[in-house]
Formats: sequence, structure tokens, C-alpha cells
Amino acid sequence: MNIPRDDHRDAQHWAEADRAQDRQRAQELRWAATVYRQFYAGEEGRLGRGLEIALNEGVTFHGHQARVRSSSDPEVAYQVQETHCDCPDFGRAPGGRCKHRWAVFLTRVAAARLALADHPVAS
Repeated sequence: MNIPRDDHRDAQHWAEADRAQDRQRAQELRWAATVYRQFYAGEEGRLGRGLEIALNEGVTFHGHQARVRSSSDPEVAYQVQETHCDCPDFGRAPGGRCKHRWAVFLTRVAAARLALADHPVAS
């Protein structure tokens, strides 16, 4: 099926807009990870793996809870609440900050920064 020329341009425009939005989201996720690495120096491994999960869109929000895909098994997902994750590492991680909780946290920080960029607060 041939797409009419105007529709093709519209599709290209929206595809570029989506790519730009994805780049901005990735930039904000990386920014957040860089900032929080300074405060949680001993957690670079979990924080980095959480960043990878977030960059790969492994976090889905359902109200105040999140579903986070396992990075090692695509058939597994963990439920994350504010202070809890049902993954096996939660009890071992310092302060319960497993990679899944980091993924949720970084995703929320990035989303908040993107929302502020779209709707700056008046001074």
C-alpha cells in the first residue's frame, strides 16, 4: 500500500518527534544516574543495572506501584512499591535499593524533569 505523500511526511515528522523524545528521556535518565552515583558511591553496580532497565523501558507504572522487567529473564517481572521490591536481592541490597527500585526511582526523576521542561514553574 502506498502512503499519500502528505501522510508520509506526517509519519516522518511524528517518527522524528518520537526519536527526539526518546533521546531527551535517555539524557534525563543518565543525568539522574550521574547525580545519584555521587550520593550512593557503593551502589554503582545496582544503580547502573537499574539505569539499563530504565533505558530499555523496563518500568511500567500502575498507580503507586511499578512493574519492572527482570534483566535476566524476560518472562519475569517484579512488583516495586515505594519501599519494597519482591525480587530476591531486595533483602541484600543496602537500604533495599535493588536495581529494580533504582530503575523506578530514575524513571520517576527523569519523568519529573521532563514534565518541568514542558511546563516550567512561573517565578
